[in-house]
Amino acid sequence: MIRTVNIIYFSPTKTTKNIVNAIVKGTGINKVNEFDVTTENLKETIAIPDEELTIFGTPVYGGRVPAVAVNRFKKIKTTNSLAVLVAVYGNRGFDDVLLELKDITNLSGFNTIAAGAFIGEHSYSIHGTEIAKNRPDNSDIEKAIDFGKQIIDKIDNRKSKIDDIIIPGNFPYREIKDRPAISPETIYSNCIKCGICVDVCPTHAISLNSQIETESDLCIWCCACVKYCPQNARTMNNDVIVNTQKWLLEKCLERREPEMFL
Repeated sequence: MIRTVNIIYFSPTKTTKNIVNAIVKGTGINKVNEFDVTTENLKETIAIPDEELTIFGTPVYGGRVPAVAVNRFKKIKTTNSLAVLVAVYGNRGFDDVLLELKDITNLSGFNTIAAGAFIGEHSYSIHGTEIAKNRPDNSDIEKAIDFGKQIIDKIDNRKSKIDDIIIPGNFPYREIKDRPAISPETIYSNCIKCGICVDVCPTHAISLNSQIETESDLCIWCCACVKYCPQNARTMNNDVIVNTQKWLLEKCLERREPEMFL
């Protein structure tokens, strides 16, 4: 019987975190160890006991696991612990992320028992260009809770060995395209120098000196600083992002539903 669940997630805008927590709720396991690797670059390896369940959660960026998240997930090790893999995407597609995450965790000793792809409001979703607005919604959360119940049922009913599950995706993975070094801009007339954008940036690309400054080459376009700014002082008006927003609005309006693999 599994008595402890570890949740390990990279979640700049908290959508992945919300889905992972809903899955945990469905498992009914009360002892939860939480590792939020969004802004923390783990300095030491974390060893997970074999008798514990571990849930990994990541957003989908360009069809891949964010590179900064890959490096942090690799610090989590075990010898044969069970793992659940979760990808959250902005209503376009999850591409090769679950397969990539499975390969990453397998190399660290985990045995994948289940995987799920859920929908969250897109990072580029802003007022006027809403993409998967307000997701995960109540329906998504209920499905995540039910997924957690199914995971526990599978564990409780398992035989001596759990067969490897089939996860969609391609190898080689989707190519990571070179991107211009751009980042959200600051509307200084709105900025109150609260420092929230500094705190939520997963790559520590933002600093507060006499004013807010951003190292564009470190920016991963997660838009956490845009979404969490209480003064609407951060904005992503670059043509690359604006054109992507328009494409998403045109091609990805039809509601997609979560997919689970057990």
